[in-house]
Amino acid sequence: MTKKVIFISGLGGTGKSTIFHYFLEHPIPHFSFFDFDHGKFRVPPYGENHLAWRTKQNKWWLKVASKEYDVKNNIPVIVGQCLYPSQIIKLPEAKPFGKEHIYFVHLLTTPNVRKKRLYARGDKHHWGEHKHWYDDFFNEMTVARAFEVETSRESVASSAKRIQGWLKKIF
Repeated sequence: MTKKVIFISGLGGTGKSTIFHYFLEHPIPHFSFFDFDHGKFRVPPYGENHLAWRTKQNKWWLKVASKEYDVKNNIPVIVGQCLYPSQIIKLPEAKPFGKEHIYFVHLLTTPNVRKKRLYARGDKHHWGEHKHWYDDFFNEMTVARAFEVETSRESVASSAKRIQGWLKKIF
């Protein structure tokens, strides 16, 4: 079987952590789930430039993903706000997968639902209306042919089952 890795990403408040915890409670055979933010490097404080941290974290997770595949023969699924797809596939640590075997899931939600979720969890500072890089991120996900899951009106279980169905196609 070919070495593969999957990234589930989206803006803050789209449901990444909730989906991650769902899959921890409802494991899928042949897949291992990892929380991007809980990797080797500590998340920098809000307001600091996160690009350097995301780059180091992505490199580390790709190494972990490669070992996970080699040792357990499981497809690693890394959940969190990763780098843009084009940045990930250019990393030297992505080479064992080949760009055609790095997959993306893009979680989406309406701005009102995102705002409500961010405020409810005490992250008002993460809400700032629309930012210019959002368009770049969305375009990158489209170019990477990311599987899109709109989480505004679906239950967590329903969104997770859609992702699970897509993952089984990758397997």
